[in-house]
Amino acid sequence: MKKRIFALLFIISSFCCWTNAQRSYGGFPLHESSASSLRSLTNDEWVEMPPFDLSMVQKDSSQLKIGGLQFAHAFKTQLTPQNCGESKILNDGSKLWRVKIRSTEALSINLIFDKFHLEGDSKLFIYSPDYSTILGAYTKENNRLDSILATTPIGGDEVIVEYIEEDGATGEISIGQVNHGFRDFRAFPSFGLAAECNADVSCQDVPDGSRRCVALMIVNGTNMCSGSLINNTQEDGTPYFLTAAHCFSLTSDTLSASYLASTCLYFFNYETPYCLPNVQGSLEMSLSGSTVRAILSTNDMILMKLDEKPPVEYNTYYAGWNISPSIEGTVYTVHHPRGDVKKFARSLSAPIPTTFNNSDINLTTNVHWIVSGWEKGVTEGGSSGSPLFDSDNRIIGALTGGYEPSGCDLKSRDAFYRINTAWKGRNENRSLYSWLDPTQSGRTTLDGLEPYQYSCERLSNYQKGDKLFYSEEHLDENFIAGSNELEIYEFAEKFDSDGGLLLGCYLIAEEATYHAEDTIWMKIYDGDLFPEKLLHKQRVRITSTQYDANDFSEKEFIQLSSRDNYLNFTTPVEVDSTFFVAIEIPQKMKKRFGILAAEATSSNVNTAYFKSEDSWKQLSESPIAQRNFSLFLNPLMQTQKKTSIYDTYSDEHRVQIYPNPTSGEVQIICDEQPSKIELFSMRGEILNVVYPQSKISTLQMDQLPCGIYVVRVVFESHSERVKIIKQ
Repeated sequence: MKKRIFALLFIISSFCCWTNAQRSYGGFPLHESSASSLRSLTNDEWVEMPPFDLSMVQKDSSQLKIGGLQFAHAFKTQLTPQNCGESKILNDGSKLWRVKIRSTEALSINLIFDKFHLEGDSKLFIYSPDYSTILGAYTKENNRLDSILATTPIGGDEVIVEYIEEDGATGEISIGQVNHGFRDFRAFPSFGLAAECNADVSCQDVPDGSRRCVALMIVNGTNMCSGSLINNTQEDGTPYFLTAAHCFSLTSDTLSASYLASTCLYFFNYETPYCLPNVQGSLEMSLSGSTVRAILSTNDMILMKLDEKPPVEYNTYYAGWNISPSIEGTVYTVHHPRGDVKKFARSLSAPIPTTFNNSDINLTTNVHWIVSGWEKGVTEGGSSGSPLFDSDNRIIGALTGGYEPSGCDLKSRDAFYRINTAWKGRNENRSLYSWLDPTQSGRTTLDGLEPYQYSCERLSNYQKGDKLFYSEEHLDENFIAGSNELEIYEFAEKFDSDGGLLLGCYLIAEEATYHAEDTIWMKIYDGDLFPEKLLHKQRVRITSTQYDANDFSEKEFIQLSSRDNYLNFTTPVEVDSTFFVAIEIPQKMKKRFGILAAEATSSNVNTAYFKSEDSWKQLSESPIAQRNFSLFLNPLMQTQKKTSIYDTYSDEHRVQIYPNPTSGEVQIICDEQPSKIELFSMRGEILNVVYPQSKISTLQMDQLPCGIYVVRVVFESHSERVKIIKQ
C-alpha cells in the first residue's frame, strides 16, 4: 500500500482570489489619478517574469525542496527602486516608487521581500491593477530583524507595488522572490476544493478552543500546511506554533527551516461562518513571520514562535497538551485540507503507537500515532501539521502523513507524530520540554489558555433556520440593502448587548463589485429605537469582488460567491446596551453593491433599518423588503464578562503593591499566599504570570512601555485586581 506525506498531493482548480493580507495597517494607495498613470507605462518599465512551464516545478534543482502542498513556483529576483519601475517626488517631498510585475498566465502572484526596512511614516501597498485586492499599508511596524516580509497571494497575473517614502526617511526595499501561482486552492463560486466528505468546523460540535488555535500556514509563498498555537506552563501567552517539520524542508535542516519560518504567513479563523456553505471565510486575520524554537526532523516535529502575539480581535486560543504514552478514547483533528476553510475529522477509535515509514524523509521508529479510520471527515494535502486532540481537547500529536487510499475513503490510515517522543532531547533546540515547560514543573498534561482577560464575541441576529435572501431572485436590480433605484443610501443593523468595545466588524456582501471611485462608509450609531448619535465612521475596503468574465482569459465563472470580510476599526468604539452598525453607499455607484440579508423566519423580529429622507425606518417598511430581516453586519465586541472566580478591584489590605507608580520592579505583598499572579494590559492582553512561593512576589515591568496595567491576584476563594502605573 502506498505511503504518502499529505503535503505532496497536487490539485487542479479554477481561479482564486485573495483578500487583504497579514497584519497590515489600513489605508489606500495614492489617489486614482496617480494610479492611472501606470496604464501608460512602457513595456520597459514593466517587470516580466520568465515564461513558466509546469515541468519547471519538478526540474528546477536550485529550489529548496519544501514539503507542504505546493501551489506556486518561485522566481528569484532583485527588484529595487534603483533598477526598475517608476520613481517621482510628490508635492510634500515624499518619494514614490511604483513597479508593475507580471507573470503571464499566473493564477496568483505573491512576493517575498528579502530587504524590508521602513522608517517614519513611510508606507508600502501591493494591489491588483483594478484595485480589487489591496494589501497594506505595511509600515515600520512590519520591520523584522532579518528584514524579510512575505505577502499574501493576489489573484491574477499582475500586481502593482507602491512605496511611499516619507521625506528624509532612508528605508530599504528589495523584492527577492516573485511566486507564480500555478494551482489554485480556493475556487469560485464553490471555493471549496477539499473532498466532499470533509466536515466544516462551523457545522460540527467542535470545542471552541480547538477551533480557534488552528491556522492555515503558507511557507515561502509556495507551499501550505496546517498548525496550532500551543500553551506553555508559564501560561504567559507566548505564541508558540506547532506543526510538521516536513512543511519547511523534506531534509528539515535547521538552517533552511529558520529561513523558511521567517517567510511564513499564518491565517487564523479561516472558516465558513454560521455553517453557511456558500460563504467563504475571512482571510483578513493573518500574521507574517516566525522563528524556529525546536526542530526534530526524525520525528517530523517543529515548534516555532510567531513574531507577534495574535491581537485580541483575532480571538485565538492556545491549546493544552498531553504527553502521556498511551491514549484512550477517540481523538480528532482540526485542519485546512487543500488550503480550504477549516475542517474537522473524528476517529473511529483510540490511536495506536506505531512506526510510520516514508521514502521522502527519514523518520525514527515508533514515534507516531496511527488513526486507523475516521467516523467523520478525512485529511488531505495541506492538512500536514494539524494537531491531534485527545478527548480532553489537549494536543497529543501533529499530522505527518498517511497511507493510500486517500480522498473520501474513511478507512484511510493517518500518522500523527507523538509529542511525547519529542518532549526531551539532547538540547533545547531538539525538544519541546524547554519551551512548553519553562517552569520545569514536570507536568504531563496542561490545559489550554485564553490569552486575553476579556474575550471577543461576534454578534449576529441571524438564527439557524432563517432564510438567506438573494436580491436577484426577487428584486431585479435592487438590493435589499445596497444599490437600488429608490434613492436609499444607508442601511443599519440593530444590536442589544451588555455593552463593551467594538474592535471591528464582519460584513458579508451578497455582491460587491469594486470601483475605485465608489466610497462606502461603515458607521456606528448610539440610539434606542433608531440610530441617533454617530460614534464612529470609517471607509470600507471592499474585498468581495465580482469580475467580468472577459477580464481573465481561460477562467470560467459566472458570479463570485459571497465572502466573509472583516474590517478592523481604526480605534475601538465603546458602546452601551443598544447600538447600530450601518453601511452608507454613494448616491451614484459605478458598480453594484449589496449586503447579504436573511429573512427572520425564526424570530419574526426585524433588526434591519434604512434611512429615507433623513429619517430611519424599519427595513420591513421598505418597498423593497416588506418583511422582517437581519443584515450580515456582525460587529466584533470585546466584552468584560466576569470569570468563574469572583473578581473585584480592591483597595483592601489583602493585596499591597509597592512602589506604585513604578519605573521597573514591583513587590506584591499579600496576607496569604496566592495561587497565581497575572499581569494584563488595559486591553486585557496577558503579559506575565507568576506562581508565588510565599506571600511576597516580584514582578518585572522595566521592559514594558509607560502606561496603566492591571495585576490580578488569585486566591483560593476569590481574586483581586489592582491597577499599576508604569512611569
